[in-house]
Amino acid sequence: MSRGVSFEEALKEAQKRGYAEEDPTLDINGFDAAAKITILANFMLKKNITIHDVKFEGIKNIKSERKTKLVAYADKNEIWVKPIQLPPGDPLYSVDGVDNALEITTDIQTILIRGPGAGPINAAYAALSDLILMIKGCL
Repeated sequence: MSRGVSFEEALKEAQKRGYAEEDPTLDINGFDAAAKITILANFMLKKNITIHDVKFEGIKNIKSERKTKLVAYADKNEIWVKPIQLPPGDPLYSVDGVDNALEITTDIQTILIRGPGAGPINAAYAALSDLILMIKGCL
C-alpha cells in the first residue's frame, strides 16, 4: 500500500502468492497477531493471560499511503496490537513483504530478529523451530 496500491489490491496479491489465507479475517482484524503476542507474553514475561486480555485492532481500515505496520506489543504493564505509522529510523520500518520481526528490549540492549513469516512453508518452519527452541530452554 505504501507503493500506491489499494488495500484490496494488496490483499489479493498476498492471497495469490499464498501469504494470506483465502479467508484472511484473522490476519486483517489483528486476531492472529494478538494470539502470537499472547503466547510470547505468557512465555517471556511469565504472564497468565488469554487473547481476551489483549486489546487489538486490525488493518482493514487503513487508508494511508504512508508506511503502516501492524505492531504487537507487550511489556509488564500493557499488551496490545494496532497499526502504527513508524518513522523511517525505526528498526521495524524496513520490515516488508513476507518478513516478520521480533524486537526484544532488555536492560542491556535491544535485539531484532527478522525473517520470513508468511506462507505455509515458512509458518510451519517457524512453528517447529520455535517449539524446538522452547523445549531446549532457549526462548
